[in-house]
Amino acid sequence: MTEKETETYGDIIFGSALFSGADRDTVKKVLLSDGCRVVFAESGGEIFDGSVQEPSVFLILDGNVRIYTKSASSGVLLNVLSKGGVCALASVFCPKGASPTRIVAHRASTALSVSAASAEELVRSSPELAVNFIRLLSEKTYFLNRKIASFTAQDALSGVAVYLLLNSVDGVLDTGSGFTALAGSVGIGRSSLYRALDELTSLGAISREKKRITILDRQKLSELI
Repeated sequence: MTEKETETYGDIIFGSALFSGADRDTVKKVLLSDGCRVVFAESGGEIFDGSVQEPSVFLILDGNVRIYTKSASSGVLLNVLSKGGVCALASVFCPKGASPTRIVAHRASTALSVSAASAEELVRSSPELAVNFIRLLSEKTYFLNRKIASFTAQDALSGVAVYLLLNSVDGVLDTGSGFTALAGSVGIGRSSLYRALDELTSLGAISREKKRITILDRQKLSELI
């Protein structure tokens, strides 16, 4: 990472959950090393494929990315992240080899890549950063537990609630492919989807406008899981 890049993205970096509260001089020293670099991908391009790249943790600096399981075809969508989002933490500290996920730009996106060696140097140099890493890994575990719940949801209402929580971006899900495709993604029929959406609307958890669903109350959705 260059000196100019640290100035350009400094507010995003130090305002993120990964670097919040850390000493700037300590972090900057590592950021300027060879193990940290800014990467860019056009829409549809890969920012990270653990099978061919060195394990790294990524901080999204701009744009929007989607996290997929690795697959010969498209893979399963696991998460959607925008500016300030952090991903691939597990690939850095897990000695099991290649990461099981890949990071794909949903639109033109920029990210900070921190290599495993640089991440370890940061954790060793700053207690604040060590706590940040632990907190983010704990949140990842919680998120994955919720993701498992989405795969094992016992009814349409809970399935839709989990799907909205996991796949909305800034509280909004744009069903550009239509509600039939959305029903397929949730794993229910279209009529069941409409009933679930109507019930969530009546509960005040969401609002709908054409193909856009907006989350009004995340807590109400969480209580349905």
